[in-house]
Amino acid sequence: MKIPPQPIAALRGDPRWTRISPFASYAPVITLSLTALCVIQICLGAVWLSRLDSDLQFVLVLQPLVLPCLSLFNTIPSLHLHLYSRTNNPLLASIFSAIYALLYLASALLDLIACSPSPPLSSLRSECPRNGATKGPDVSQDFWNANIGLWFVSFVGYVLLACIGWVVYRAFRRLERVGGVAERDDGVIRTRGIGEGRRVRDWEEEMLTEEQREARIKEAEERWRRVAGL
Repeated sequence: MKIPPQPIAALRGDPRWTRISPFASYAPVITLSLTALCVIQICLGAVWLSRLDSDLQFVLVLQPLVLPCLSLFNTIPSLHLHLYSRTNNPLLASIFSAIYALLYLASALLDLIACSPSPPLSSLRSECPRNGATKGPDVSQDFWNANIGLWFVSFVGYVLLACIGWVVYRAFRRLERVGGVAERDDGVIRTRGIGEGRRVRDWEEEMLTEEQREARIKEAEERWRRVAGL
């Protein structure tokens, strides 16, 4: 079944991605959703930590608070590249998304293992909701389930972004080898040499003409002026 392009034109992001695959037009929407999830996770993490009676340890802070904060610092620049600059680097997007996907998956699985009937390490029980046998946060089971569920949702979102970025990157490489086009008929993908024939690919700039690059920089500056003036 063919996936239709994302219907909201303003949220399609880099037009080169959409030209490669209609599914890639959903990357900005997924990134925006992950940003909202990060904010929710940070709020829940703050409540989680406030319900702890024991001394805070880095491991206890890492999962409910540090990880979503790091994810938020990743999604904000990604949104800028997708929606304002519209020149996102697919390889970097794929790498960072894969890293965060693994972190979220590891966090969710760690808590599931910690709260299993027979965890491998008794110290992991501090991750579980407090009951007669544990000294974890004084939260309900539903609250704990919501945290774990959001981590799995973030994992799925980052997996999708990693796959989209990788597909777009491979397509860029293929178009570069055959001398294909990126945005219009005269927008030939090109590379440049540095030093002794070393080829450096800059996917955010090398696929644009000088006029396109200057126009996008000017457009991004104008948008930030409007945002700053609000």
